[in-house]
Parts: sequence; C-alpha cells; structure tokens
Amino acid sequence: MPRPVGRTVVLVVERVLLLGGLLFFGVLLYQLGITTILANLRAVGWGIVAIVLQEVLAYVANTLGWRAAFAACHRPPPFGRLMAARMAGDAVNYLAPTATLGGEFVRTRMLLGHAPGTAIVASLAVARLTQTIGLFAFLAVGLLFVVDQTRLSSRVKWGLLAGLGAFAVVLGILLFLQRRGMFSGALRLAERWPTRAMVSRLRTSVERLDREVARVHTESVWPVIASSASFFVGWTLGAVESYLILWFLESSTEFASCSGPRWASASSTTIVGGNAGGPPFPRRRTGTASSLADEGGYRE
Repeated sequence: MPRPVGRTVVLVVERVLLLGGLLFFGVLLYQLGITTILANLRAVGWGIVAIVLQEVLAYVANTLGWRAAFAACHRPPPFGRLMAARMAGDAVNYLAPTATLGGEFVRTRMLLGHAPGTAIVASLAVARLTQTIGLFAFLAVGLLFVVDQTRLSSRVKWGLLAGLGAFAVVLGILLFLQRRGMFSGALRLAERWPTRAMVSRLRTSVERLDREVARVHTESVWPVIASSASFFVGWTLGAVESYLILWFLESSTEFASCSGPRWASASSTTIVGGNAGGPPFPRRRTGTASSLADEGGYRE
C-alpha cells in the first residue's frame, strides 16, 4: 500500500532535520574543541551523572506540569510520549528562531492520535500560563534571598519588588482572560482588519478552544495549582543544576558551606539564560568555578 504523500513529506522533513542537527553538532564540537570538552568533563568527573540526572528530573517535573493542564474529561497522552514531545519542543525552541511557536507545533504534531487536537492545544495554552506562574513563584523565593542578603541599594530593592508586583498583576489578567475566552477576544479584534473574511473562518475552532481552556480552569482549581507547582520544581531544579556545575568544578569544602546569596546567584544565572537550565561549561581550559563566574559576568 503506497504511503500517503503528507506522511512522506513529514518523514523527509524529519530526516533532513536529523541530518542538520548532526551537522550542527559536529560544527559545535569543532568550534569548542574536543580537548576543551574533555578537560571540562574531567574537571566535573563523576558529577556529570548527577548533573544529567538533575536534568532528567527537571524534565519529569515539567512534563507533570503539562500533564496536569489537560482537562479532566480527557485522558492525557501516555507520560513517555508526553515527555518526548516536551523534549522535542524544547529542542526546536532552542535552535529555531520561531519565538517558541515552532516547539508548540512540534508538540501538538507528536501528540495527535493520543488526544483530541483541541485538548492538546488547550493544554499547551494553560501550561504556558502555569509555567509562568511557576516562574513567578521561583523569582519570589529567589528575591527573599537576594533582597536581604546582598548589598543592594534601597532603590534597586524596591524596583525588584515593584517589578514582581507588576508581574503578578499581568499573571492575574492572563488568568482572568483564559477563564473568559481570551482567544475569541483576540479573534474579534482581528476581524476589524482587512483579513476579516479569512479570520472569520476560524471562529468555530477558536470558540471550541476557548471552551476547552476554560474547562481546565473551572472544573477544579487543583489542576492549575498542581501544574504551577510542578513547573516551580522544574525552575528550582534548573538552579540546582547551576549549583551542581559550580560545585563539581570547585572544591566540595567551599560549596558545602554555601550560603543563601550563592544559591541566589545560581538562580539568577538561570533567569538570565532564559531557560530552566544552568550556564554552559566555560570555554577556558582551567575549568574552575571562578572562570565560570568571570565569563558569566557576576561577582560575589
């Protein structure tokens, strides 16, 4: 039986992307230098196992956060498939300049057949909000360390607190809009543009998506809380990764007595990096925590 044309195109695209990824990996190895990479790995030693294990735990936490964002009336996809889609989406978001939309498309594509399409897209919308709520909680906890245990001026401290307050207001507005149908509102605005005829065709699908998103919020408050808490754990594990990298690149005595500001410093590198992971290994051959600090631009 001949393979459908659409399926053939998808397979070709997958093979091309795989070859492109392998080529990119080879170029990256060449630019960094095998000797430098091996020197960093020797500096970390067996600690690389703990670092990789932490990353696996972070993916588990983030996948649980996404799983909780499905409406109770739908059976979520198998956890393994959900985690694979999560990792594939992250890989696309890291490498492709698609403003994270490419990763969401890949996740949706990988889960088709395991859950209704509307339920998948709705879960992605809710998970994006709950992941941001988890980030807000992570920042709030980090500021508890930074504000009191670092020498910041009063103006900077109040600025941080004001920024956190504004962040909370934005999250509250987004939570309200998701419960009331934010996508339908955006569609009504788009219908005022010259492309009204094309946009109006999406009305039925958008209204169905809004109902699905609202169902997640109105069925029970606990799924949103559980999802946000899981993503908070994922963000926190990202800070732990930064800490582990620094700890294994330095003496255990120094980091065994690590205080709150050092942990907050590791947390800040996570946010500046824009993801739930830590900073990359340093390019220098010394492989010490001090060189990491120099290249990261932060000081104690």
